[in-house]
Amino acid sequence: MPILYLIDAYTLHAASAIAGVVILRSLFGSFVPLAAFPLYRNLGLGWGNSLLGFIALALAPTPILFVRYGERLRAKYSGVATKWESTNSAADSREDASKE
Repeated sequence: MPILYLIDAYTLHAASAIAGVVILRSLFGSFVPLAAFPLYRNLGLGWGNSLLGFIALALAPTPILFVRYGERLRAKYSGVATKWESTNSAADSREDASKE
């Protein structure tokens, strides 16, 4: 599901958005297990598992919040993409003019 949201939200730059999510997912997948031994050593199995469950519970509403407020966020920060695109289009037009 998050991949479809990224494709819809960042149509022109969907590949970059997906690559960023894949990198973050890989980083979390590699570093969270490294934190498991100190977590369980200090908190034990009961509280260590409870802490991970509480973190997951706290992050559970995130997709709902993106669905609800995503359009507002995209509208608020659309100027960043517009400025970037206008800068690149100006650079492209200069390159086209220099080729002629």
